[in-house]
Amino acid sequence: MLHYCERLNKLEAETLEMRRLKLDLVMYYNILHGFVDIDAGSLFDTINSNVIRSRGHPLRIIKQHCNVNCRSSSFVCRNINAWNSLPEHVVNCETTATFCRAMLCISAAYAVMRCLSDRLCVCHVRGSCQNE
Repeated sequence: MLHYCERLNKLEAETLEMRRLKLDLVMYYNILHGFVDIDAGSLFDTINSNVIRSRGHPLRIIKQHCNVNCRSSSFVCRNINAWNSLPEHVVNCETTATFCRAMLCISAAYAVMRCLSDRLCVCHVRGSCQNE
């Protein structure tokens, strides 16, 4: 019987954590760009880049303090650091498909993966762009 990481490598698949991260980032993108019928203001507080100058892209989300562990593991909170670390050209893509392609071109060593480095096993990580 193969170990989980060996099966992932053999299938050239990603870990559950990585798939969840990517799907969360796509959902953050869709919510913040108004592509789904969910009010971003009811879920997230975003940094107003016209008032506050900060590093990063203009769609940064303010991470709320979570007193309860289940809240910090919820969709609204769990991957805000990864979202905020994305480069501006990725979060400003015009379509969801373009955003997904841009996500594929982010190398495994980039900031998104860094946010999960303590939770990833040493498995095959797909995601580097073929054209680089």
